[in-house]
Amino acid sequence: MPPNEPVEESLEELLSSVSYVTEHKGPRNQKENEYMLRMTGAMEDWWLFGFRLCDGTWKLMSASARSDKKNSPHDLLGAIYVSYFRPMLEHVTTKANEDSEQVSGGNDGQRL
Repeated sequence: MPPNEPVEESLEELLSSVSYVTEHKGPRNQKENEYMLRMTGAMEDWWLFGFRLCDGTWKLMSASARSDKKNSPHDLLGAIYVSYFRPMLEHVTTKANEDSEQVSGGNDGQRL
């Protein structure tokens, strides 16, 4: 995933081969919960997104992706990739907050 690597597949093609799972981290309480969204691609690619649910509002905490260097993932919110990934991830988080407010009346916020 070097910065200048061309992408030849469409977004639909890329997403069709991705599976995902969500994980809850730490103790559950009403004020604040942390979740991880782990996505895995067919070619051993992976992405990990961390979110905090605080008072019914989702907040993006972290984003990383597999790199060619073992045990050294790409930080998608770090200096190299932040301009590409933060706008999209913030948009998704904002949309999730808007949707959960409409579904729950603003007091649940458990949909992401």
